[in-house]
Amino acid sequence: MTGGEAALRAQALRDSAAELLHEAAQSSDLTLRDNLTRKALQQIEAARHLLDGAGTPPSRLAKRLH
Repeated sequence: MTGGEAALRAQALRDSAAELLHEAAQSSDLTLRDNLTRKALQQIEAARHLLDGAGTPPSRLAKRLH
């Protein structure tokens, strides 16, 4: 994956995470809110790794969220 492709993929992940966080903020269901927030954090972490370099292992936070 080229740097440009990684940047586009990271942007898509970030946009998706923003949508999930918006949906979580609108929800009154605590379990759903928690699940959406976790998924958003996973997507943000994945975007970060795309921008840092494809071979970087996931952080401890991302591992704990799985």
